[in-house]
Amino acid sequence: LNTGRIANVVIVTTDLKRKASEMASPAPTEAEELAALNKALTALGFTDDVKLERFLHVLMPRVIDQMASKHESTKRKVLEILSHVNKRIKAVPAMPLPLEDLTALYVNEERPPTVRNFALIYVEQAHARATPEDRAAQILPLLKGVGARPKQAADIICRLAIQALAVPERHVRVPVDDMEFMTVARDRAAFVA
Repeated sequence: LNTGRIANVVIVTTDLKRKASEMASPAPTEAEELAALNKALTALGFTDDVKLERFLHVLMPRVIDQMASKHESTKRKVLEILSHVNKRIKAVPAMPLPLEDLTALYVNEERPPTVRNFALIYVEQAHARATPEDRAAQILPLLKGVGARPKQAADIICRLAIQALAVPERHVRVPVDDMEFMTVARDRAAFVA
């Protein structure tokens, strides 16, 4: 039975990867998007807590990225999956979430605002569960261009930055004053304000 579950995870992630790669080619049909998301939801439901972390590291960024779909039914299915994810991660508060991948999704300027906003919601949750080293490393991409972000997003990022950078120096690889965002006047002003 466990082998079947692992096989399902591989199939689901392969389907989602294929759907993501097809976004550059002809857009997948609504039925194809829903089929891949239904497989993901089923696999999520059958994934036990021991394997959940690994599964979510693959699933979360790809599912959130599906919010870029032009199909409302796909977006509703994404919300259904994320609702299920929220219930599952609430039961395991110490489980790390894919901070690096979610951060990469948020800072990708080519992604639509809806995708980026959802990514930031989960970046915030992943940040709270991450190690001090991971928080310090992943805050730097978020701070780049923070002065140009919408105020609510900038406030969230600055709050995360304070938490990430208020750690012993051994966790931060570069002195704060030497960080790239501190050399850009608008970003520095957003952070210091």
